[in-house]
Amino acid sequence: MRIPSPKNVRYLRIGGGRSCWTLTSVVSKSSTSFPGGVAVSVRFRAKPMDRAMNDLSRRWRSMTVGCVLELEGRAPSVDELRRHVATRLDALPRLTHYLKGPGLRPHWEYDPRLDMDARVREKTLDPGDREYAATLAELPAIPLPATGPPWDMWLLRGHAEGRFAIAYRAHHTTHDGAGVAHSLHTLFAEAEPKSVPHNASGKPGPAAFRDVAAKVVGSLAVNNIWNDPNRPMHGTRTDARIRVSTDSLRPDVTVPDGRSRDTVLARLTAALRTWSEEYWPPAVGRPIPALAMVDLHRADEVHLPGNLFTFAPFSLPCHLDDPARQWEHVIAAARTQRDPRHRAAMRVLHDVTPARVLQQHILQVLSPPRAIVCTSHLSVYRPLSFQGAPVTEIVPFSTLPSNCPISMFSGAYNGVTNVFFAVDTAFPGLHELPRLWQRAAVPVRG
Repeated sequence: MRIPSPKNVRYLRIGGGRSCWTLTSVVSKSSTSFPGGVAVSVRFRAKPMDRAMNDLSRRWRSMTVGCVLELEGRAPSVDELRRHVATRLDALPRLTHYLKGPGLRPHWEYDPRLDMDARVREKTLDPGDREYAATLAELPAIPLPATGPPWDMWLLRGHAEGRFAIAYRAHHTTHDGAGVAHSLHTLFAEAEPKSVPHNASGKPGPAAFRDVAAKVVGSLAVNNIWNDPNRPMHGTRTDARIRVSTDSLRPDVTVPDGRSRDTVLARLTAALRTWSEEYWPPAVGRPIPALAMVDLHRADEVHLPGNLFTFAPFSLPCHLDDPARQWEHVIAAARTQRDPRHRAAMRVLHDVTPARVLQQHILQVLSPPRAIVCTSHLSVYRPLSFQGAPVTEIVPFSTLPSNCPISMFSGAYNGVTNVFFAVDTAFPGLHELPRLWQRAAVPVRG
């Protein structure tokens, strides 16, 4: 068993009798005995973003994130699914740990006795799409387990012959986007997930630090685009899902480093421009501030519970009327976010920023005068299945933070991209945003 680097070790403890040493690491919470009586157990360190998210969970109406896996084949029994999940728990600390403690001072608590009957449930649906669609719409709002690790799983069957679905739901304090992807790989991939191929392992230079810091400070500027005392954001949301072929999002061949995720954002830019011209004058002719969730995990950290991401501020160029110029601006912002030096700078700043500063920054950015659009993307490259039934699509869903007008979470898998929208109902016509996104014209490959 590999003992991880000290940065992920909470403390080193020796005890438990003359012949038993307990080394606290991040490999697994369950103690593992070795010759000579050495045992390795786990105690995770609460990271700054973990502490900030724990405090924010008291303020936001919901922090449920997750995915619905749509599968083709014979539906298993719920007991088969429970047994399968139970066999993977040792490899998934996100499912056995939860944050316990007040506000900004929580610690990771281990629950060795999960009630799988309560956490893995089934629902038999009426044939057809109606009840299935209604169930998917309800999932983000159904409360998660109130005690222990905040996650559950639903086996949905009966809505279509030869098809079933598995809904995986978790609290944002234990899962970020990379955490959701790693859990899906560990639970349903036929082979072990590969190490994270990118992220925060580069060497940042002074220019990268200056650029990242400037963007963080810039995100605190007052924009008042969404700040209307006659239409205060109250957290009541409407959700929608749009399904498109990933090939339809492939960038134009003249943009060699463009990705399908960039097209998702370019379409959002065009859709918001159209919406604002019809419904919301404060946004007309202006760039709209947004945040992208940027994964900061290193290759040996993908199993860690909690959050290792940062908010990367950027602007949706809604002030531009030319789709090609909108596209260029979106690509430029995405190029910076993907740059290894910038990611490394983001990680260094994340690690040295106190949890209270992170919490205050999030609260300021998500205040009515500075309200911002939240975006996130999940790509699952490895084929998933359960008992020989292949996963054909992944449908993500996410939270809508307080004082956030729009949250968009896109998920790409198996040639299909599903885009989840959650919008605050305070704003007129904003429920039409998914339809406008689907109709938006952007320069993609023909």
